[in-house]
Amino acid sequence: MIMNKLHFIFDVTDRSKKLKRILLKRIKNYNLIKSDIIVVAGGDGFMLRTMKKYFKFNKPFYGINCGIVGFLMNRYSSKKIYQTINKAKSITINPLDIKVKNTRGLSRDLIAVNELSLLRQSKQTAFLNLQVNKKKIIKKLAGDGILVSTPAGSTAYNLSINGPILSLNSKKLAITPISPFRPRRWSGKVVADKNRISIVNLDPTKRPVAAVADNTEVRNVKKVDIKINKKIKLKLLFNSKESLLKKIKLEQMKKINWIFYMIKTIFFLLILYYIAKYLCIKIKEIKIDKDQNNDINFWMLTYDFKTVKKDSIFDFDSQEFKRRKREKNKLVIYLYLISAAIFVLVNIFISQLLNFIDKW
Repeated sequence: MIMNKLHFIFDVTDRSKKLKRILLKRIKNYNLIKSDIIVVAGGDGFMLRTMKKYFKFNKPFYGINCGIVGFLMNRYSSKKIYQTINKAKSITINPLDIKVKNTRGLSRDLIAVNELSLLRQSKQTAFLNLQVNKKKIIKKLAGDGILVSTPAGSTAYNLSINGPILSLNSKKLAITPISPFRPRRWSGKVVADKNRISIVNLDPTKRPVAAVADNTEVRNVKKVDIKINKKIKLKLLFNSKESLLKKIKLEQMKKINWIFYMIKTIFFLLILYYIAKYLCIKIKEIKIDKDQNNDINFWMLTYDFKTVKKDSIFDFDSQEFKRRKREKNKLVIYLYLISAAIFVLVNIFISQLLNFIDKW
């Protein structure tokens, strides 16, 4: 089916305004109801707002990136825009269905394409209780907050707080703490998207929190109930080379590259270890005569031209001794430096490994 009736929605940024002047000169902007596709020019945030505003029209969204990241968008190509859009592949996303209850007893229904985040709105640490299907996961989470992410949003805010990257077809939700203080080692949980998640603020008076569904905020939250809304199907169009699936896989590859980085670190540590071992062998091979050492030190300090041994500090044996001593001292210094490097690398490796274990 060829879709040539486009409805354009532009952000108010300079790049969007410039694109608006270019596109509307040569392409007709159809009425929203009569159009086949909604073309959104802006950034990811503008796309999220537009999708939540117009999803009831049951039309696919095609994004043109005029922002910074453009994870939900496509690069603009001035050539054959109709052909590009018609060749684009469709991806269906089910958003989060969120019910927020504040401290005054008022409720508000929200949807989120990327994530819902609960954040402390004062200097006080938030105290939150987490339940999945009425089963207590965390009795009392002390920290800056908590985040529940969809697969589409797992590479956004969720990734920046060390949350897991979820495949689009994983049918999972990621629950990730934000700067957790207690329990300190809890790094989150991945649950099936058929589950219902409940988060309760344990001290809403002294420790208020705000709920942010993508870019919609509700303050003074007492309780939040979250589930996937299977009835709402948001269709996003992506160019074949810029699909959301490929973008998520690219982020997953970055984590795999991190594993290769760890392997390289281990290899470098082994090289340093064998160099240190070689230095130890060489140091042991350099033998110094202790009697000669004492003799030279004595005559160097109490030098007297009248003594018989006055020439001993100038003879060949003394010079050979000093040469060996300098060589040995140099090797010992190298050994100390390599030992310090191994110590630092081992500490970095262990800390990175612990972080990796926490994430998985």
